[in-house]
Amino acid sequence: MPAYVVQELVLAKGFRGRGLGLHLTTLLARALTDDGRVLVGTIHADNRGAREAAERAGRVDVGGWIQVPLATD
Repeated sequence: MPAYVVQELVLAKGFRGRGLGLHLTTLLARALTDDGRVLVGTIHADNRGAREAAERAGRVDVGGWIQVPLATD
C-alpha cells in the first residue's frame, strides 16, 4: 500500500489540550501531494486526546497491530 507514514507528531506541553492537534494533522494531510498514497500513522491506545483529535480530523481507525513471532528455523 503506497503511503505517507507519520512517525510522530508532538506538541509541547504548553500547547496541548487546545485543539491544535486536529489542525496539525489536517494541515499535514493537505500539504502532501495527492498521488494516490494514503496517510497512515499510529496513536498509542492510552493517548485519548490524540485519538479524539485524529478522529475529528477525519482519520479512521482501521484496527491494531498484530505481532507474529518470526520462525527461528
